[in-house]
Amino acid sequence: MEHEILDIPIYRCSSQTHEKEMSEEKRKLIEFCKVEEGTDSYSIISQSFDRDKWYPWRYNEIIGWIQIILNRSKLIGELWFVKNRISRKLKSKRFFYQGKAFECFLQNYKDNTEIAKHVFNSLKEYYLGSINGKKRYIDLEDVEFKLTMIDWQLAIKLLTNEST
Repeated sequence: MEHEILDIPIYRCSSQTHEKEMSEEKRKLIEFCKVEEGTDSYSIISQSFDRDKWYPWRYNEIIGWIQIILNRSKLIGELWFVKNRISRKLKSKRFFYQGKAFECFLQNYKDNTEIAKHVFNSLKEYYLGSINGKKRYIDLEDVEFKLTMIDWQLAIKLLTNEST
């Protein structure tokens, strides 16, 4: 029996890159409108951009997911990705299964910390080998934190008992 444990977003870019892109777009608009800083016109254009054009990074820059699935003591990271050409203007997103990102076995680990570290290292190895070179981004710090919050031993125990 399989159970979904966690979905890890894959982003088009980091939050810092997104911030720089948005700031540059805002700067170009203000420059195009030929308004000076400190004027009412500047303030109106700046606020309009912030309200109508600026969009949050966390949910709008997702271009894929790694779905973490636990099957007894085997953990599978399934990769889901958009098929569209990836750009900042990507609007409607449909995600398609692309295969396994990684797979690891957890039965040889004694505690939750060891398991979380093993899962994190498997994910990090996949990320550094496959995604990072394509200028994609996974918030590894956030993922590491979430993985340490899971009671892996209890999950494995429950799944083992459920299937007997």
